[in-house]
Amino acid sequence: MVATTLGSSAAAWADPMGLPVGIQLYTVRDVIGKDTPGTLKQLHNIGYREVETAGFGKYSAKEFGQLIKEAGLSCPSAHLPLNGPDYGQVFDDAHALGVTYATSSTLSADAPGKPRTTPKGPHGWPLLGLDGFKRLAAKMNDVGTKAKAAGLQYAYHNHDLEFQKMPDGSFGYDVLLNETDHAVVKFEIDCCWMVVCGTSTVAWMKKYPNPY
Repeated sequence: MVATTLGSSAAAWADPMGLPVGIQLYTVRDVIGKDTPGTLKQLHNIGYREVETAGFGKYSAKEFGQLIKEAGLSCPSAHLPLNGPDYGQVFDDAHALGVTYATSSTLSADAPGKPRTTPKGPHGWPLLGLDGFKRLAAKMNDVGTKAKAAGLQYAYHNHDLEFQKMPDGSFGYDVLLNETDHAVVKFEIDCCWMVVCGTSTVAWMKKYPNPY
C-alpha cells in the first residue's frame, strides 16, 4: 500500500508476491552482537518478518530462536557450519531454531588425503576446476541426504567461486546444478554475486527452474 495523502508518514510497501520480507542477519553483523534483542526488534519495527541466521553470538541456538520469536519474527532458514563429518549438533541447533532449511555456503571440496593447494580467484575463493566442482556436488548430496534424514532441507548459497568457467564453456554452477539430487539439495541464490560475475539471475532461474 502506498500512502498518497499529503504529509502522510505511512510507509510505502512493495510486496508484489504477497510474501513476508526477510533479511540475512549477516547484513546487521556489526550491531547484532552488541544488542541482539534490540536489533531483532528494530528489524521487526521497520517491516521485516523473517530472518536467516548467520551464527548465534553468545547465545545457544535455542536462546537465539526465542529472541527471534519475542521480536515477532520467524526463522525459516539458518546458515550453519556443514563441513562435517559430524552433523548431529548442527542439526540439533537447526531444530532448536525451528528452521526448515539448513543452509551453507561453500563446502570443502579437497581431494581425499590432499590439503587444499588450489590457486585462488580475485575474491579469494579457490579455483576448483571441473573435478573440484564434482567433488563439491558429491559433498552437497551427502549433506542433503543426512539433512533429509534429520527432517531438514539442505540449501546451498552461492558466492562467486561457482561462476568459474569450465573447459566446455559452462560454469561451475552448471556442474553443481547438474550433479546434485534436487530432492535433497536446493539452491539459495545470492543475486549480488551472480551480477558481480556478469551473469543474470533471471536467466539461471529460467534455465534451471526446479532447485530453488
